[in-house]
Amino acid sequence: MSNITSIPTEILMKIEAECPELAPLVIELAATTQASTARVIEGRLAQRYLAKPHTLTAEQALALGACLHGRAYGDISPRQLH
Repeated sequence: MSNITSIPTEILMKIEAECPELAPLVIELAATTQASTARVIEGRLAQRYLAKPHTLTAEQALALGACLHGRAYGDISPRQLH
């Protein structure tokens, strides 16, 4: 995977295995070389994946949810939880 993406490879592999229709986004994310582009793709991927039933833990889903706001995976402050 690209060093640009903030989503761990383990999570991307899980997303791709559960939702093969999202594989093109995972591939696009792996191929990107710009951090700003990666954040946009991560947001689209998070939105599409989290809209469905999934098997991520609550902690992993919360971390992925940061991507919905253009932030890096896991970049959620405790203040945002309340």
